[in-house]
Order: sequence, then C-alpha cells, then structure tokens
Amino acid sequence: MNIELNKIDNYLNANCLKLNVDKTNAMIITNKYKYNNINLNNINLRIQNSILEIVNEIKYLGVFLDSTLNFKRHLLISDNLSLTANITVYKSIIQPHFDYCSSIVYLMDKNCKDQLQKLQNRAMRIILKCNRHTPIHLMLDALQWMPISLPLKYLTMIFIFKILNNLLPSYFNTKIRNQYT
Repeated sequence: MNIELNKIDNYLNANCLKLNVDKTNAMIITNKYKYNNINLNNINLRIQNSILEIVNEIKYLGVFLDSTLNFKRHLLISDNLSLTANITVYKSIIQPHFDYCSSIVYLMDKNCKDQLQKLQNRAMRIILKCNRHTPIHLMLDALQWMPISLPLKYLTMIFIFKILNNLLPSYFNTKIRNQYT
C-alpha cells in the first residue's frame, strides 16, 4: 500500500500540487465482520515520511462515511435538520424531478399523477416529521405547497404562453409552427 501512496505523492509533485499531511487520514473500508478482525496497529501507511492516522469515519463533501459504509452517523444528523433545511433539500433535489418536462407529465394518465402525488406526500411527511395518518391538506397548508397536479398545470400553461408569444428559442417556434400549420 505504501508503494501506491508513493505513486500518489509523485503524481502530486509532478503536477505542482501539495498534500497537507496533517489533514490527511486513511480509512479501511470493508464489511463489519472483516473490520473487527483487522489489527489496525499492524498497519503503517506512510506518505511524505509521515505516518497516516487510520480513522473509522471521515466527513467528505458534507457526507459522513464510515469504514463499513453504513451511513448511520450521516442519517442521524439528517434526522436533526431544521424544517428550513429539509425544505431546501426538497426544493433543490427532489422538486426539479417533478417539474422537469412538466408539459409531458401533465398529459400523463391519472395513475401516473397519483404516483407522483404519493411521492410528494411522502416527502412532506419526512420534512414535517408527520405520521402516515396526517391529512394531506394539513401538510400542504403547513408547507404552503400545492398538490402536484397544480404546479404541473401551471408550468405547462407557462410553456404554452411562451410558444404563443414567441418567447422560446427559434427552433421551438419553427418546429411547432411547421407541425401545426
């Protein structure tokens, strides 16, 4: 393993990059059964003549990773997020999937829209920490959201408005006008 670490060090030097050895740790990733059988005292990983500390857990890009990749600590922290943080996560990661190609989704049958509504309901329960018996209209009111069909209809109407008023890029207008005129 030290040979590979030397290769990393050589690569960094060749590309004028510096490694802060004081902030560098090592983590052995394996399943929990094998991890319990590993004697960490016998492992000496060196880079730039410094011994790397072997840790059980690291924080990488805001995500806590442990040696068995079970994400328990990260999930514990996620449960304690504020309401505002939960809403931000929903609006930045989940909602765009609902809004993408809304004019096509709007034309889907009722069963597909119902599935999307169930996903939104589940997200609302997680955000508000409600049980499954909480009425949907109360959750929608608490978050000041609309049922999934209304934003889909709204975004579709905006798209149609832009088509009718030539507010979209020219390739849209040409394609649509040629097809329907």
